[in-house]
This record gives sequence, structure tokens and C-alpha cells, in this order.
Amino acid sequence: MYNVYIPTVVTAPSYNRENILSELKRAEATRVFLAIGCLDFGTKANKTYIEILKRDIPYFKENGFEVGVWLWGTMLKGNHPFTHVTSPDGHKVDLHACPSDKAFRDYMGSFMSEVASLSPDLIMFDDDMRYGNLHGSVGCYCENHLKMMSEKLSEEIHIEGLYDKMFSGKPNKYRSAFIKSLGESFENYCKEMRMAVDRVNPEVRLGFCACISNYDADGTDAFRMAKILAGNTKPFLRLIGAPYWGALRNWSHRLSDVIEFERAERSWYKGNDIEIFSEGDCYPRPRYKVPSTFVEIFDTALRVSGKMDGILKYMVDYRSSTSYEREYITRHNANKGLYKDIDRIFGDKASVGIRVYESMKKLENFDFTHRKHNRGTISDLPFSRAFRITSENSLPTVYEGSGLCGLSFGENIRSFLDDKAIFEKPLIIDLPAARILTENGIDVGIESFGNEASTALEHFYDNDEYVGAFPIITEVKLKENAKVRSGFLIGDKKEIPASFTYENADGAKFLVYTFDGQLSGEEIIRNYERPKQIFKVMKEFGIDFPVRIDDCPDLYIQVKQDENGNTAVGLWNCFEDSVIDREIVLDDVFKNCEFINFSGRIEGNRIHIDKLGAFEFGFIHLTK
Repeated sequence: MYNVYIPTVVTAPSYNRENILSELKRAEATRVFLAIGCLDFGTKANKTYIEILKRDIPYFKENGFEVGVWLWGTMLKGNHPFTHVTSPDGHKVDLHACPSDKAFRDYMGSFMSEVASLSPDLIMFDDDMRYGNLHGSVGCYCENHLKMMSEKLSEEIHIEGLYDKMFSGKPNKYRSAFIKSLGESFENYCKEMRMAVDRVNPEVRLGFCACISNYDADGTDAFRMAKILAGNTKPFLRLIGAPYWGALRNWSHRLSDVIEFERAERSWYKGNDIEIFSEGDCYPRPRYKVPSTFVEIFDTALRVSGKMDGILKYMVDYRSSTSYEREYITRHNANKGLYKDIDRIFGDKASVGIRVYESMKKLENFDFTHRKHNRGTISDLPFSRAFRITSENSLPTVYEGSGLCGLSFGENIRSFLDDKAIFEKPLIIDLPAARILTENGIDVGIESFGNEASTALEHFYDNDEYVGAFPIITEVKLKENAKVRSGFLIGDKKEIPASFTYENADGAKFLVYTFDGQLSGEEIIRNYERPKQIFKVMKEFGIDFPVRIDDCPDLYIQVKQDENGNTAVGLWNCFEDSVIDREIVLDDVFKNCEFINFSGRIEGNRIHIDKLGAFEFGFIHLTK
């Protein structure tokens, strides 16, 4: 069952529990989270929060809702005395206390016991349970973590020069000790918060909102943290990546990229024993800032994926009254019929597409020798360009099995070196991934790696088309039977290989890019020729895509099929232009074709789309 949860800020001036209750019922939500924000050290505010919760937890429970309390886990208002999260330069981050500080853990534990004594169903920490994205880099360099490192390494560790020592060149003992210290601090924090809850009410579920660095750079991972926090109750976790990222272009993400990021996150946990829900946040609200269509595209696409237990859908404004912005819930309700259609046509089918090989952990073993990463790009390693090449170019994906073919950029490939199945299907890789494979004895068609170069144009030979590009590239010498598919123009009309295909002696097939997918400008993956090239190369390798559509920027697509070949297609137009008079090519012929939420017609193995408007979405059901 896919559940809808709604948060509300109980400390806002406009908060009215009767009005919130009405909106919860209107949306048919099953759970409400009562948000109190961050604690306020040295004031009476925390007591006020407890009084509000004491009054309103039973109110919403009596009216049939599960009730969660939502608060910040490491942020504190006021001039608190605890150790601050610290940057590599020694700067102490305002508000953020470090979980390595025992006095801080005791302070938070005391408040958690108070909250648990009020018997909410759940308590959820917000996405400040992290070190990342607080100071433009990774980790915490406070005195506690330096001491922990010193103990692990049996040598005195100082902050001066530590960052460069850890994150230059090959993996090293300093980086490993640092990452382990970070993880131990947060795991201890989680254990002590669970103990604080258990002292008064062991039935209360405790969880948190994942953030970007929780999956790797913080030294532990979100799923492990969720299980520690849960204790003997069922774990729960809210993922990170929200519709507002796409509207505000946070980290340069488009809406389709955010959807794919959440799908990748969910794939990193193979079990079903954690309740996992998505971040349907439309911050900063109202629809002047983030349209409801972004929220609905996000929600419906993740419903189609079939891997989420629900969504935390932020449909009630945090600051204004419930009558100020009602359209988020209105649009949610307008799509309830489509939610049922999703269950009907996608529910019994499995995803089909390119297998994206994206690893959760890569920082500790990352080889920076040939990579020009700075502090910001290291912090953003979870944001893969691999799944952006699919999400922005109408290429369907899967995150389990071998898929139609494989795709992996950079250090991600290192986690799959021992997985022989990855080479059983054609594999698309960038230059850093090609270097890693070559160094590990896997022939990808490169004789030698040369110098770095610069270019502004890529020449695609199949269609004799030139496309602007500003990638980070390296000259390579190819083996004799490699076939160059595109070239980079450098110097006086000289061209060097930009992409090539190759089959090695073991039968492994590759489409190799000679650019760094993670660090290059987005133009290198975001153009009409890139997906056409992938479709053509895979066809030559004997791979047919069940659905193909060209030249539609940010037309996000998911394809699912059952064992009989019946196919469901989801199309989300995440672009400002309508899709008009466009054709979809199928790899099969179907007896019946049902259009949902838009119109079209089918003729043989081709579907004609009449119109799919900007930020509209629809589904196609094809049966034999």
C-alpha cells in the first residue's frame, strides 16, 4: 500500500489544529507529522513545544491519524555550549552541534525522553543528521574527531593540511580513519537517542530524514542509521531529493533527475523491512515558488516505480493559514483516479531499461590521482551524471538485474568489478570508468591514455552532426578494432576520439566516452545526438529498446512489462515546451492501446502523440 503523510508546523502563528485536521481528511492522508523545528537552548521554548505536543498528539490520534513528531536532530538555536560541526579550515558552523559531543547527546536524549513520554506513534529527525553540505565540503574536523583519528592511527592528527592529505591521490589511512570516526559518532548518537526513547516508551518508532552525505561521506549509511534508531520497532526512513530541487534547480538538477536520484537511493537497500518514503517537498511554497505539477509528476513517477511505501507530501503551507494555499491538495485529489490507473496498469509489471550501476559507497576507496575534484564536487559525489544521461534523454532505466544494457560512470564501476554479470550485456562507460577497468585488467579498447585536451564541439559521425560541448577530456590511443563514433574538435580541425565502440576477446561489448561524466559540463550528455547514438549502438549490439522517442528534452520515461510482453509506458514532460505531433517507436506490435491522461493513436509499431503539454504526464497501456 502506498501511503500519503503530511507535515505541519505546530509552532507557526497561523497553526490551527482543526483546520489542519480538515485538510488531512480532504487529502485522505494516513499520518500527520507535527513539526516543532529545532530546539532553542537556554530559553523556555522547548517547554512550550512539549505543551503543544501534549495537547495535540492525542487530538489527531483520536481523529484517526497516526501521529509523528518532527524535529531537528543536530541544530540548536541559541548560544549553546556544545561542540560545533567544524569545516576543514577550522570554521565552526552556526547552530550545528556535533554528535561526537557526549554533553550534546545527553541534552538531546533528555528532550527525546520527554517527547516519547507523550506517546506519539513516531518521532522523526529532520535532514540535519549529517555533516555534509554544511560548510561546502565533507565531514567534521572538530577536536573530537581529530582525537578519534589520532587514537585510530596512533599518531597526533592536526587540522592543518588534513583535508588535502585525505582527499588527494589514492585511498589512504587518514581518509579511512576520518570516515570511520564520522560514522561512529552518528551511530553512537542514534544508539543513545533510541535508549532515551526506550527509557519511557519502547513502542515509539524513531527514524529520520536522509540527506545526501548520509549514504557515504558521513561514514555510515542511512539504512544502518534507520535500523539503529528503530531499536525493536519497525525502521522508517524518508529519502532525500524533492520536487523543489527541480523547480529551483538545486545542484543544477531538473525534475526528472530528482526522480531518478530517489529511485537510485531506494535501490541501495535490497530489503523490504524498512518503511521507505519519498520527499515530496515543495519548499518554499506556495505555488508561486514551486508549482503543484512538480509535486504530482514526482509523486506519480515514484508510484510507477513501485518501490516506495509512500510519500511525505508537503501540501500544507508552513507559514500561512490552510486557506491561503489549497491547490496542492486540490491537485492531489484531482489525480486520485490516475493513482488507481497506475496500480492497474503498472502494478503487475517489472521495469525495463538501461541498468544504471550506481554504488552507494565510493569515497573511501576513491582514486583522485587523475581527477580534478574540489571540495564541492567531492561533497556532491552521490549526484551521478550517469542517471542524468537517461533521465534527461527519454531513456528508461532499471536498478536491479542486468537490464537491456548497462551504464556506469567513474568510481561507481569499482564496486562492480567482481560482478561478472555486468559484462554480459553491453556497457556504457565514461573515461574514469574505462581507466579503472583497464587498470584492473579488463580490456575496454584503450591502448594508452594521453594528455588532457579542451574542445567546444563534438562531431557525431553517424548523423554528421556537430554539437556544442565543454567536457573534461583526455586523448586516448585506441586498439585496432575499436570503432570511433564521434570526435572532439581540438586545435586546427584536429579530431580525437570522443566515443567509440569495442568488443574484447571475452565478448564484452562497450560504448566508451573519453570524457569525465561527473565533472564535464552538462551539454556533453544533454543533447539530441547522445540518446540517438545509444539507441543505434545498442541496435548494432543486438539490443532493442521496447520504446523509443527522440528529440524531446526532459521527457522522462518509465517502461514496465509483464511476462507476456504486455507493456505500460509512463511519460512525464518535465520541460517548458509541449510534446506535439511526436512519434514513439515500439519494438513489437500490440493488439490494444489505451491512452490515459492524453490522446494519441497507434499504427503498427508506432504510437502518435497528439499533444502532451508542458509539465503534463500520461500513460500508455499496450496489450497483446
